[in-house]
Amino acid sequence: NRFTGDIPSFIVECKNLTYLDLSQNNWNSKIPESIYGNLKRLEYLNLTNCGLEGKLSSNLSMLSNLKDLRLGNNMFNGSIPTEIRLLSRLQFLELNNVSARGEIPSSIGQLKELVHLDLSANFFNFSVPYEIGLCTNLTFLSLAGNNLTGSLPLSLANLTKLSELGLSENSFSGQISASLISSWTELTSLQVQNNRLTGTVPPQIGLLKKMIRLFLYKNIFSGPIPREIGNLKAMTQLDLSANHFSGPIPTTIWNLTNITVINLFFNNLSGNIPADIGNLTLLQIFDIDNNNLDGELPHTISHLTSLIHFSVFTNNFSGSIPGDFGKNSPSLKNVYLSNNSFSGELPSDMCSGLNLVVLAVNNNSFSGSLPNSLRNCSSLTRVRLDDNQFSGNMTEAFGVHPNLNFISLSRNRLDGHLSSDWGKCINLTEMEMSGNKLSGKIPSELSKL
Repeated sequence: NRFTGDIPSFIVECKNLTYLDLSQNNWNSKIPESIYGNLKRLEYLNLTNCGLEGKLSSNLSMLSNLKDLRLGNNMFNGSIPTEIRLLSRLQFLELNNVSARGEIPSSIGQLKELVHLDLSANFFNFSVPYEIGLCTNLTFLSLAGNNLTGSLPLSLANLTKLSELGLSENSFSGQISASLISSWTELTSLQVQNNRLTGTVPPQIGLLKKMIRLFLYKNIFSGPIPREIGNLKAMTQLDLSANHFSGPIPTTIWNLTNITVINLFFNNLSGNIPADIGNLTLLQIFDIDNNNLDGELPHTISHLTSLIHFSVFTNNFSGSIPGDFGKNSPSLKNVYLSNNSFSGELPSDMCSGLNLVVLAVNNNSFSGSLPNSLRNCSSLTRVRLDDNQFSGNMTEAFGVHPNLNFISLSRNRLDGHLSSDWGKCINLTEMEMSGNKLSGKIPSELSKL
């Protein structure tokens, strides 16, 4: 609903209430103090996303029968009152995005029944209190999006029932200890991205057999990617990008047949991509750009029938692109091959799915004519074919591309003239054709863009 004004006074007179949900409204007021004194039988209170403001009252502790408290997405100022420890029956606590600040109160550790704790998207600073590790029934813990510092407390190893752990977007430092990792065998989601974590990822990561989502990106992890990651057969999303990982991509990764996302970009990885990548028929996003990978792309990339995003730019790859790449990937939208040493012709069916949005193959040694499928690919928004050796007549190579906003064909060997169809590319803002062998007049239709 979208009720406005103050929370109605008659509600707080209903002294036998055990369940109260006023969420998703625009009360734009404070929580009435009378709630705490009158509604002592409440077991469930949901005031999520209500436009509430003011400080969280210490009188909240008077609702001692509460099992489920949801106050997220409001504008409470100040700290969480330490009296929250008196809500000893509490199992579910959401205080995410409530502008809370200061330290996370150590008294939360006295809430031994807690199963779900969400303190994300606030302004908490300092370190995580050791006492959170005393909430041993937790299955969900999110402290993401705060200003927390220091290392991860070893007491978190007590949280052996955790299924989801979110610590992303803080300033945590130090290493993730093997004792922590080996204690979290129930984890399905581990998100520690956007921190300052260092060191190697312990091989005990392979014990987390239920892992579905592993996000370690934007940290300072180094050393090899542990081959034990290949034991996580249930995993669907793996993001290790923007770290300092080195060495080859473990061959075990190519056996993760449930995986849909692999992001390894901005590391120092070396070696090549084996034919086993073709096992990953559910893979949708494959991004390994800005590494030191080399060799040829295996022909089995044409087996990636679910592929949407394929990015290998700024590596040392060479050889030709397999001729049927894209033919069996009808959902393919983004292809980034730039800044390598690829040669040969572009696959004729690369755009056959007619969904291609971005095609970037600049700074390679591609040659031959442009693929015919480009002409009918009206979904294109950005095309970079510059700095290659493409040749042939480009007059009919492109059709009408109403979504195209940038195209560069500069520094190739293309001839022919510009078609009047370019004037129908109504969203085109930048067009680069220099360094070719084009002739004839510039179509007057271009002046209408």
